[in-house]
Amino acid sequence: MSRLLRAIDRLSLSDTILGGAAIGLALGMLTALAQSVPAAPILLMARGGSTSGGGGSVGDCDDWYASSNDLPTLMATAEDCTGPPAGTSLTSYTGPDTITGNGNSTVIDGKTITSCPLAIETSSGMVTIRNSRMVCSGANVLYVDDAGQYTASGNGANYLVKLENVEVDAGGYAGHCITESYVWIYRTEVHGCDNGLSVNQKIKVEESYVHDLNSTGGESHEDGMEFSCGHWDPMDGGSQCSAGYKAGVLNVDVYKSLMLGRALGDTQDGTSAIISNNQWGPDTNVNITFSVFAGGASTIYCPRSPGPSSGTNFNVTDNKFSAEYHTTIGVTGLDDCDNETSFARNTCLESGAAFNSDTSTCAIP
Repeated sequence: MSRLLRAIDRLSLSDTILGGAAIGLALGMLTALAQSVPAAPILLMARGGSTSGGGGSVGDCDDWYASSNDLPTLMATAEDCTGPPAGTSLTSYTGPDTITGNGNSTVIDGKTITSCPLAIETSSGMVTIRNSRMVCSGANVLYVDDAGQYTASGNGANYLVKLENVEVDAGGYAGHCITESYVWIYRTEVHGCDNGLSVNQKIKVEESYVHDLNSTGGESHEDGMEFSCGHWDPMDGGSQCSAGYKAGVLNVDVYKSLMLGRALGDTQDGTSAIISNNQWGPDTNVNITFSVFAGGASTIYCPRSPGPSSGTNFNVTDNKFSAEYHTTIGVTGLDDCDNETSFARNTCLESGAAFNSDTSTCAIP
C-alpha cells in the first residue's frame, strides 16, 4: 500500500510539472502497482467484549532494555514496553484451539486468548499473534510441537510463530508458558508459570520481559527459560533424551531482554533466569546478548556436568547483571559460564563494573 501512496504523490507532482500529458502514464503505473500488492494475510476474527492493553507506545520504548541502571525502574519500563500497547482494544478470541496454516500468513490481532494450550500445526506460512493477551490457568499457554512441525519449519531453519506485543500469563500454572520450538517472541511479557519458556530449538526472545514465575511449593523449579534435554533431528536422533531427539538445544537467542529468576510476585528466588539441561550432549548455537538478568539460585546455569562441560558456540556476552537481590546476582552467582565459547564484555547493571566470571560480584553505588 505504501507504494500506491508514493505513486499518488508522483501523480500529483507529474500533473503539476508536466501537465495533463503525464496523467495517462502515471495512471498506468498506479494500475501496475495495485496489481502487484500481495493479498492480505488471513485474519482470525472473533466476537466478544473488549478490554484494553497496558503496554507503552513504540516511540517511548526504543532501546527500553538499556534505559536505566536501576532494576526497579527498568522493570517498570519493561512492564510498559511489552505486551499490548496502552489503549489497545481487545476482543475475545473464539477461533480454533489448534491453528493450521495453509500456505498463507495467519494473523491474530487485538485478542484475549483463553484457549489453552493454543497449538500451532501449520504446514507452511507464519502464524503471528500481536497486540494480544494469552491468559490461561491450569495448562501450558502456547505449544509448537518440535517433531510435528520440523518439516514445516524447513527442517528446523525457520520460525513458524511470532508473538509481537503479547502478554502471556499462565495464571500460576506449574508448567510452561511457551514450549517447544520455532517461536520468535518480540516485546512480549511472560509470567505466571513455572517455566517462562521450555525450549528445544529455533527460539528467539527479543526485547521481552520474563518475570514473576510461579512457585508450587516443594515441587517448584522455576526458570525463566529452561533448555530441554534435546531437539528433534530425524537424521541424528536417538539420544538418551528420546527416540528422534538429538541431545542439547539448538539455535536459541536471547537478545535485548530482561529475565528474572524470581517467583511469587518477586518475593523469593526461583531456580534461574536461564538453565541448561545438557546431560548427554552440547547445547549448540546459543547467544545470550545485550540483556539484563537477576535473581535465582544461580542466575544462569550454563552447560555443566554431568554431560559436556561447555556448549558448542555458546556465548554469554554484553549483558548486565543486577545486584538488586544479591551482590552475587543469584544466590550462588552464575554456574559454569566461565567455560563457554565466549563469556565477555558483561557488566554490573548498577555500577558498570566488569562481570566476566561466575564468581564476580556487583554492588549498588
